[in-house]
This record gives sequence, structure tokens and C-alpha cells, in this order.
Amino acid sequence: MKSAETTIDPESGESLEKILVELPSHHWSGHDGERVWAKPLEDGIYEIRNTPWYAYDLNWGDVVRCDGMSSADLPTVAQVIRPGGHRTLRLFFEDVGDADREQILREINRLGATYENGDDVLYGLDVEPGRSLEALLDYLAIQEEAGLLTWETGWS
Repeated sequence: MKSAETTIDPESGESLEKILVELPSHHWSGHDGERVWAKPLEDGIYEIRNTPWYAYDLNWGDVVRCDGMSSADLPTVAQVIRPGGHRTLRLFFEDVGDADREQILREINRLGATYENGDDVLYGLDVEPGRSLEALLDYLAIQEEAGLLTWETGWS
């Protein structure tokens, strides 16, 4: 089972493949699936290598089993077989200036999370295993109360 989309990770030199996570109908994103980069481990088993934008209960480092191929020739995620310990959150910035957004993102880094920019509105946050979430969640709640962003967890 080989994906139609492959690349070499420029940092690690590892081969990565796109796999497909099917999303529920009427998902808030308007998409029916999300493509994520993953490292192939063995036939049909992959380790997620980016922070999901839309999928819930799926994180960087999770090991998943894929069954079948999508119409785009991407292996389709069937289940998480081993959590990687990372946690995903999402930020949504609206009507926030670049300086405010950059200041918030710097503080998020300081509080132990990394981020990926989707489109200057949607950001995916990754919290590594063993990192406390309390200070980060408190900070996000304060920024939301101030009207600078909204946020959600990537878990149900």
C-alpha cells in the first residue's frame, strides 16, 4: 500500500507519504477528508508526522493502521493503534493585527507548544508528551476573552 503522494522530510531525510483521514459529513471545515504526512513503518502502518488541521483524536506521533486506498490513491486511516503522546489544539484568529498575532504565537512557544500556520486564521498547535497544558490553556482562555482568538482542543 503506497501513497500517490510522497516526499523526503528535509530535516530528517526520512521518506514520508500522505495518508487520508476521513472526516464526518458536515464537518465545520467543509472538507470530507484531511491529508496528513506520515512515516511508513510497515505494510499499512504509519506514524503521523504533522499536526492535523481538522481531524479529532489524531496527533503528531500517533501510529495508525490504514485499510484500503482512497479515490486519490492515498491509504485511508482506519484506527489509531498507538498514541504518540502529543496533543493537538487549534487557534482561529479573526481581525487580529500581525503584531498581536506574532506576540500571541511567541507566548504559545514559550508555554511549550509549537504551531503550524494554516492560512493566517487557522493554526494547529502541538504539545509534546509530558508537557503541562494548564498554563497554555489558561493563556488561550484569556486571549479568547479579550476577543483576539477562539480555540479548541483536538480531542473529544
